[in-house]
Amino acid sequence: MLYISNAGLGNGLSREHIYEWLSTHCVNITNIIMVEQKPYCFVAVPCLDDARKAIEISGTKVDHDVIEVAVEHHIYYVAECKLDMGTLNPLI
Repeated sequence: MLYISNAGLGNGLSREHIYEWLSTHCVNITNIIMVEQKPYCFVAVPCLDDARKAIEISGTKVDHDVIEVAVEHHIYYVAECKLDMGTLNPLI
């Protein structure tokens, strides 16, 4: 599970924006969790290799078309967790 700063609904971004941005860097995604009015999101990836690919682009500025200025996203590895494959939600 990854935490990504400046990448939330509170910044005007959507799941589609995050998915498209990470996919262009060959990061496979199993789920994106966004909280209303918060400037961050959590991204579930299927393996540590995908987490490493995402962390390599941490700190880069991204020009999303819905935001007027380029945004710097910081990506942190939070934890390895299992997902309920029926709902793709983290199992706690």
